[in-house]
Amino acid sequence: MLPLYLAAVLCLLLSVWVLATVRPPHAKASSEPGGPQLRPWDARLWPLLAISFCLYLSLGLVQVILGFLVVDRLHLGPQETAGAVGISLFTAGLILVAVQGGAVPALGWPVLRLLRAGIPSAARPR
Repeated sequence: MLPLYLAAVLCLLLSVWVLATVRPPHAKASSEPGGPQLRPWDARLWPLLAISFCLYLSLGLVQVILGFLVVDRLHLGPQETAGAVGISLFTAGLILVAVQGGAVPALGWPVLRLLRAGIPSAARPR
C-alpha cells in the first residue's frame, strides 16, 4: 500500500509547490482594464475540456482493464498483480513523459496537427 500513500503525498506536495511558486503568465494583463479575460465557461475551452475528459477517461479505463487482464492471463495473486500492473503503468508513464518532453518539442508541430496525427494512431485497432 506504500505506493498509493506515496503517490497521494507526492501529488499534495507538488500542488503546494505549484500554488506557491507558479504565477499565471498574464496576471498583469488580465487585471488591467481591457486586458484579456478567459472565464472557465468560455466556449473556446469546451473542445479542449472535452478532449481532456476523454483522454483521462480512456487512461482510467486502460488502468482498470490492464489489472483484470493481468490477473486473468497471468493467473497471479493480488500482490503479484498489483506489482505487475504497477510496473507496466510506470513504464508506460515513462514513455509518455519521454514523448511529451522530447519528441513533441523536437517536432515543433502545432497542437492541432499533433491531435490530427495522434488521435487516429491511438484509435486504430491492434
